[in-house]
Amino acid sequence: MHKNPLDRRGLTPLPYRAIDMSKPFIENVSYHGMTKASHYDPGEYGVWISITDPCTMPAPAAFPFLKMYGFQFLDIEENDPKFEEFKEFVISKEDGERIADILRKSFADGSSVIVSCMAGLCRSGAVAQAGIDYGFVDVGSVRAPNLMVYKAVAKPLLGVLPNDYST
Repeated sequence: MHKNPLDRRGLTPLPYRAIDMSKPFIENVSYHGMTKASHYDPGEYGVWISITDPCTMPAPAAFPFLKMYGFQFLDIEENDPKFEEFKEFVISKEDGERIADILRKSFADGSSVIVSCMAGLCRSGAVAQAGIDYGFVDVGSVRAPNLMVYKAVAKPLLGVLPNDYST
């Protein structure tokens, strides 16, 4: 059973939101939030997916995770005016498939997942949204999902894209 964030770290607790803990949860978090442990406690079997810009180190996490996976790609979308200039640094099909595999395995193992990126909204929000669509419990984090990242993860995870994201 997952508990209030205060339980394992002894830090100032986050405002607690009652969530269904019969299934694993997924939460998107900012770089700063990782350093301050400003997220729900994923428990001793927690998984961390860190997404950073290329050539950037992941945030130093405030406590250990059972597994940590790192990815490097920019928060850019196809309609961005600089897309052509930076397209070699966007999420790859392979990264999307690998993230989908991590989410699938974590869910099957009953492991909750923390996903971080710089602001904790777009890239991590896209991965969290795909995880929620797959069945992870939504803890209610604010998200502004990067649609390119969402599609790259959701397509292999869900098999099809929800109608809202199919274009």
